[in-house]
Amino acid sequence: MVTGSASGIGRATVLLFARHGATVVGIDIDPTGSAMLGKELDETGSASEMHVASIGDAEAIARIAAAVGSRYPAVHVLVNNAAATHWGKIDETPEAALSELMNVNMAGAYRCVREFLPSLKAAGGASIINHASVDGLLGNPRCGAYSASKAGMYPMTHTMAQELAPFGIRVNALAIGGILTGASDKVSPAYRAQLEEVIPLGRWGRPDEVAQVALFLATDDASYVTGSTITVDGGRTGLTPGTT
Repeated sequence: MVTGSASGIGRATVLLFARHGATVVGIDIDPTGSAMLGKELDETGSASEMHVASIGDAEAIARIAAAVGSRYPAVHVLVNNAAATHWGKIDETPEAALSELMNVNMAGAYRCVREFLPSLKAAGGASIINHASVDGLLGNPRCGAYSASKAGMYPMTHTMAQELAPFGIRVNALAIGGILTGASDKVSPAYRAQLEEVIPLGRWGRPDEVAQVALFLATDDASYVTGSTITVDGGRTGLTPGTT
């Protein structure tokens, strides 16, 4: 299961998992992108199905989970990748935007775990990967509400890892930053250049580079990794600000 599957990191994750033989089920709000991805997977002979829905819609996620559970005996991996974004200071963030950020980014991931939990338990050993953000770790004044919505994913990951360990379900988070996606296209050229200056690797990351880390967490190679956060940001948050 991959949410936010039609573009960016989600799409790269779906394609990578499919190349490794996984049957992939995607959820995304974009019907066109979902159809294109499904067609691409069909042409390569990969088993998949795409659902068009927002993870902010509790009833839709419950329906999809029930449908998937009726067709497949178990879900081995859940990648909570879908996210809403909003750039703006406190007084530039209307109530509707704040509600959407909290409902999609934090509650959406929580409800996906809740609704797919019977299928994850049935796997006899599963992996949940929550895509968080370096903004949720440290805060970003350009998008404070987004930072807050992502910050909640870390304690959520820790508590889920403890609760679900008896079922053989591992839960980890990725702190992602500076990745070239549709969201990054909305960033001003000046801000993109500013970020590049503080990324030790000197460049923005690619969606497939995040997907490779998710693949590691999804496999038995990470069988003793749970309740952890792996940072994927080119080294940006590995430095004390102002020291270079």
